[in-house]
Amino acid sequence: AQFSVNLTTGSLSDSNFLTFVRLCLEKAQLPRGLIAFEAQHEFCRREPQYFAHLAAQLEQAGAGVVIDNFTLSDTGIDLLMHPGVRLVKLDPQLTHDLVNDRGHQARVAAIAQAARVAGVHVVAKNVECERSQALLQALGVDFMQGYGTSAPAPLQAIDEQRELRVEREIVDPHFGAESVEAQPRLAATG
Repeated sequence: AQFSVNLTTGSLSDSNFLTFVRLCLEKAQLPRGLIAFEAQHEFCRREPQYFAHLAAQLEQAGAGVVIDNFTLSDTGIDLLMHPGVRLVKLDPQLTHDLVNDRGHQARVAAIAQAARVAGVHVVAKNVECERSQALLQALGVDFMQGYGTSAPAPLQAIDEQRELRVEREIVDPHFGAESVEAQPRLAATG
């Protein structure tokens, strides 16, 4: 499991943010890789040097980075290569009308392939139908969230569903620790 915390541009711009996060993580003694911080792709593109510093510092502190609303951009592939980047969430515009838009399909496939090479997982947001879900899986997307995968549910219901599924172990090469992933690959909705 991994928990993601959304960050505002203000948090990312705060000079004390990284120190605060490092101290909190040390005090909490959480397992490495349990927490990740989400940054908007647009911010990462505008501030590539700061993003590189942020990703490295969070990696050193035992946390990861999630790039939200990811698209193909002039710096997109470079962002995937930074230590600490664990996951990218596709911009929902890429998944909108995916079944009928070959251009979006090509972009999603390119992002999924680049992410796979970089060792980063890909999440598709706003997946609303089974056809989109099947297509995204065929294009190489690792996880999906939206009503097409599951309606929002209380944590207890998610735990009960997970117990009914056959599970397999997957090793996270970034942290050397084992994590469990249920099939099919679905992310919690929300």
